[in-house]
Amino acid sequence: VHLTAASSKIAGAYFGLAYKRIILDGNTSWQPLKCTGSSVAGTTIDLTYNAASQLVWDTTIVASQTNRGFRVVDAGLAPLTISSVSIVGTNTVRIVVASGTPAKVYVGFADPNDHTANIAKTNLRDSQGETIVSDGGGMDYPMHNWAVLQRIPL
Repeated sequence: VHLTAASSKIAGAYFGLAYKRIILDGNTSWQPLKCTGSSVAGTTIDLTYNAASQLVWDTTIVASQTNRGFRVVDAGLAPLTISSVSIVGTNTVRIVVASGTPAKVYVGFADPNDHTANIAKTNLRDSQGETIVSDGGGMDYPMHNWAVLQRIPL
């Protein structure tokens, strides 16, 4: 699989933005958008992200995914039924499962081990692209931070 010319420009813009943040600005603690904390209370799972701007669901660039791309599995990798997935506040995703969570559970976000889909996709991103836009070659592209693929043990 190869990137298209447009996708190569977008990837280059993201590499350039990361280079600016880390090398030029000296922000050596910069990281992509990812889950940095979690908590479980009964049927509710809260995931906290290192978002510098408001988290949003994007169904324009990425088609709407089942449960926004989230998957909850037990220790044997059997899926739990998800009742809802929502954004709470600026940087938290709340997942509600249909029944209580077992002692050992994992949340897969755009889980690459979910073999029921052709490719792992997510609808979660921040809103950074509202203020940072790549304008390379006449192609205006919002530079949102998309959540990275993760499997989070709870």
